[in-house]
Amino acid sequence: MVHFSYPHSITTWEELKTKFLQEFYPASKTTEIRKAIQDFAQKPNEEFHDAFERLKELLRSCPHHEFPRWQHVRFFYDGFDTANQTMINASSGGTIMMQDNEDAWRFLEQLSHGSKTNYS
Repeated sequence: MVHFSYPHSITTWEELKTKFLQEFYPASKTTEIRKAIQDFAQKPNEEFHDAFERLKELLRSCPHHEFPRWQHVRFFYDGFDTANQTMINASSGGTIMMQDNEDAWRFLEQLSHGSKTNYS
């Protein structure tokens, strides 16, 4: 099999990823979304499930944010007031930040789903 290369061709996944990010996620946009993720906070009168969905949307809007899962949990947890943090910890059977990263995220997913069911 013969492979031809054309000038300016993209020949690797890394090149494609780089070109895509340069085109659709300039540094300024990436910085703006990363900051919004890091500074996440529940809005006044925002339901738990709505806040969780909003954080997930921020994470999806910047797929190359490079925050590990434990930080997703931390950003979400830190974005709540003490009363809600206490509720999260009590519901998780202890301290959510002491759980495995993926287990903590799944727990928040379940808590969010339960919250939505209770309020809808």
